Amino acid sequence: MANEKAMVAEKTKATEQAAVTETVTAAEQAEKVTDSGLIVIREEWEGKEKRKFWGYKVKGKVRNKEIVANFVAYDQGGYDILDLIFDISDTAKLVINEGSMTDTETGEVRKFRTYFVQNVDENGLVFSYKVKPNRESDKSAIQFLINVGAAKVTGEA
Repeated sequence: MANEKAMVAEKTKATEQAAVTETVTAAEQAEKVTDSGLIVIREEWEGKEKRKFWGYKVKGKVRNKEIVANFVAYDQGGYDILDLIFDISDTAKLVINEGSMTDTETGEVRKFRTYFVQNVDENGLVFSYKVKPNRESDKSAIQFLINVGAAKVTGEA
């Protein structure tokens, strides 16, 4: 009986420690999240059989050429969430989280980016959802637009 109580106490302690660890990890990730300065717009387009869809994109100019980066929902259910976010406004901020993971066996560090669209409603509530670039070339287009935006701020463009 005493042994069972000790085991329950150990499990409770481990659960509390895990919760603290998760909180710290979330805080560390929050420090890596940056506002890209880019705006995602929602545009309607027509598919086959005259069916209407929403498209999500960032537009901009790089070296006097118009470029577009397209985004899609992270999963199929995400389009309902995107509707909620874009019902507030037809535009939303693009927020980027840059992180890295280390392979424990090889020590190799892999860097990654995750993208979020974010909007704030009239009550000040923040609505955010993870999206992904539609194609690999969209990742490059996003980076070009970020670089051009940084160049404009520093006066290099």
